[in-house]
Amino acid sequence: MLTEAQIATYHREGVLVVPEVLDSQEVTDLRRVIVAVAANVDSNDDVYDLEPTHSRSMPRVRRFEALTKVHPIFDERLRHPKVLAIPTALIGPALRMPRLQAEHEVGAIWFAGRMAPGLGILPAHQ
Repeated sequence: MLTEAQIATYHREGVLVVPEVLDSQEVTDLRRVIVAVAANVDSNDDVYDLEPTHSRSMPRVRRFEALTKVHPIFDERLRHPKVLAIPTALIGPALRMPRLQAEHEVGAIWFAGRMAPGLGILPAHQ
């Protein structure tokens, strides 16, 4: 899935954004869950960093963390074969399963830019 140039970029710069990993329906499903859950949140918490204009009727999410706390769909997407192919290409088949611990295995895997269909990868914490 990754080109040699992408792998070299990751090793040289320590970060890689891979566009269009998930298809548009998969991204739409993630957005729907984020908005639905944020509609039940009134203020920033350990998962959501909300825009100042956020309300339950007009959810506005700036950032979010601990996605697997929000809904099981995020754990499913992190285990998607296309997603797992990325750290496997970067660190090899030693990626531990069945419990992917992204922050320990590869650093961080996140859904880049306002739920764009891409993933960002950071190196593991040393």
